[in-house]
Amino acid sequence: MLMFVVFSIILWGKVFFSIFGKVEIIININKIIQDYIFIGTGIIGRKHNINWSKINSIYEHTTHNSEGTSSKEIYISIENKLIKIPLSYFNENKKRFLFRVLEYYKQKNSMN
Repeated sequence: MLMFVVFSIILWGKVFFSIFGKVEIIININKIIQDYIFIGTGIIGRKHNINWSKINSIYEHTTHNSEGTSSKEIYISIENKLIKIPLSYFNENKKRFLFRVLEYYKQKNSMN
């Protein structure tokens, strides 16, 4: 019975976040200009502040577990820290959108 309760709480938490959750990324291009990227709707979620001039790399990583499921995450390496953005709650189109927008900013920053 306890396993059922724990599994139900985890499952309903994922369903709730996938419906009402969001990921907000604030990109600080310089001291004056900021851009915002929102994935998802709602008021609950994660917020990441990124100083774009200090980014070293952006990459997507897929992990597979023994049960045959996989999860994707986007990693942003900024000088001495690593920001992990979990993408398990979003569909494939939203994952691709976020990764492409981050790659666009990376290319735009490298040109300047």
